[in-house]
Amino acid sequence: MAIDSRNKPGWHRLSCYLGFLILTVAGCASTPAPPPQTPIITHYNQVALLPFANAAAIFEEGSQVRNPLTSKVFTTGAVPDGAPAVLTRILWEQLRAKTTTSLIPPEQSVGERAEMLSETADFRERRMVAELGRRQGADAVLLGTLYRYRERVGLNYAADTPAAVTFDLILLDTASGRVVWWRSFDEVQQALSENLLKIGTFLKDKGRWLTAAQMSSRALEEMTTVLCQP
Repeated sequence: MAIDSRNKPGWHRLSCYLGFLILTVAGCASTPAPPPQTPIITHYNQVALLPFANAAAIFEEGSQVRNPLTSKVFTTGAVPDGAPAVLTRILWEQLRAKTTTSLIPPEQSVGERAEMLSETADFRERRMVAELGRRQGADAVLLGTLYRYRERVGLNYAADTPAAVTFDLILLDTASGRVVWWRSFDEVQQALSENLLKIGTFLKDKGRWLTAAQMSSRALEEMTTVLCQP
């Protein structure tokens, strides 16, 4: 039987209050991010994209790992085989669709990177990254590191275990060796009932529980939109 709100003044007031609360939270969630560092990818003639590195292949799960290029600390989790390749492919496709800057494909860097890794224990060592880019004729290098990639267990609208992804993305100038832009993503998907501040993301995802690949794609979509702006 339908509820007659005319006979329920308390219910009407509660509905108005909840509507106001949702609009307020949505407004807070959509607060624009600070402007990006410059120059970004469109300021370069040629950019080399490195395959995503797998931090979990080097450090034990649960380790506190500091990226030496940004000094940001991440906690490592399990990263299944093939996950770095998934993010690399998503990033490559998004970049090609958004920028006219000449891009050196990730597979072109694999051989030289493997050779240079024998010279240092750190796969993100600044000198190595800059030199790798210069050898390929690149003005800048775009590289990411994957620290955690937990797949969703369950269905779109009924997940037993939510997806969790942690990675960063860095643009490094090969001439100076300076990091000119970087972003990171560290998220475990939550139900709206757990965190109302996530209502903007909840609506964007259409109330679904995302897979790890879908979550990564959403994050990279936002990053590359900023990275490839004129």
